[in-house]
Amino acid sequence: MLNVSLKELVSCLQREEWPEAIRMAKILREEGVDAPWLDVCFAAEFRHKSQLQEALHAAERALKADPSNRVAASLRASAAQEMGQKNLAEVFIEGDDVSPTIRHLLRARAAFDATDYPRTRVEAVRFLSEVPSSLEAQSLLHAARWIGNKTKESRKELERLFEEQHSIQAGFKLFFGLYLNGDVSAAIKVLSQCIDLDPTDPWPRLRLIGVYEETGKIEQALIAYQETPSEFRDLPFTQLNYARLLALSGKLGEAERLCWKLFRGSPEDMRFFRVLTWVLRKRRMWHKWVYAIGLFMWLTRDTTKRLKTETEKQA
Repeated sequence: MLNVSLKELVSCLQREEWPEAIRMAKILREEGVDAPWLDVCFAAEFRHKSQLQEALHAAERALKADPSNRVAASLRASAAQEMGQKNLAEVFIEGDDVSPTIRHLLRARAAFDATDYPRTRVEAVRFLSEVPSSLEAQSLLHAARWIGNKTKESRKELERLFEEQHSIQAGFKLFFGLYLNGDVSAAIKVLSQCIDLDPTDPWPRLRLIGVYEETGKIEQALIAYQETPSEFRDLPFTQLNYARLLALSGKLGEAERLCWKLFRGSPEDMRFFRVLTWVLRKRRMWHKWVYAIGLFMWLTRDTTKRLKTETEKQA
């Protein structure tokens, strides 16, 4: 008899309780269960670790096995969003295989990333009308009100969600608002608290390195990178941050070699392409810069074809 049922796993995924879903999936894999929902868990785990191309592919495998799997469709759209593939993400978000409810949350995320706070509020409210317990949607709503409208009550609500509900999403939005308002020390403190709340989540550590980089504290950023646990240092996005730090500290040749390695490993991920071309411009390697752009267009031709096909289907 299975210790965890597929029904329990599916229920957990539909509530977007990712850590618990990943734990269940590991138990099912150990017990020899093979089902499309396990690929959904793979996608969730890869997304949690910022291995976004792997997350995208795992979600697509799940959708190939079950085209009606809306959780997989949502994860695919989220991975494309975070990879910087905005056009592809928009096609996925507006596709028929994403549930109308989840579509509001995905739109709210995209609007917040684009600093479109009025749209963020609208979509977050729509999502909360159907899923009032969503901490992420509550965090998006209050952050948009605080940053966009300077509403102090919304800042207090974010602080409450972070302190009482231990919501990492609320912590990130609180950090973002503090950072935008120039309170860097308070923002760093919030990130440190996020790390303590969930040591398995690489994002607070990566953002802390980013804050040091953006404020010109390159040596502190390098120290923070070296202090990051090895399982996080090996993640592609962590190495991408390291490549930026190498370039900023004058080690352009080493930075370029690492960027090429990352870019060739995940050519669909816009983040790797942007940093590679940035390093090449700093080195004034214009022939390599042109080559990288051409290579990116060639390597992502399948994505472009898929985008065109999906667009034509919707037309």
